[in-house]
Amino acid sequence: MVTVRNDIFLRYDGKNGKSIHLMELECDSVADLPPMEFSDSVKLSQGTLAHDISTGAFYALDSTGTWYAQDGSGAVEVNGNAESV
Repeated sequence: MVTVRNDIFLRYDGKNGKSIHLMELECDSVADLPPMEFSDSVKLSQGTLAHDISTGAFYALDSTGTWYAQDGSGAVEVNGNAESV
């Protein structure tokens, strides 16, 4: 499960019909990290941060939609099956 801790609206992308948001997220595990296309109307911005509660790890989203562990260990594989609360 994913919980939105902070949500900052950045802009509206009329070309894709989505609003771009910079978020701080909390998730139960790394498997819960959401895809860049967060919902039908919201796209996550580069720099979105997520805290994995089960391990204490932090992840950041890059401009291609890849999540990177902030301990320097590199990209993480995620399934993108997230539920927004």
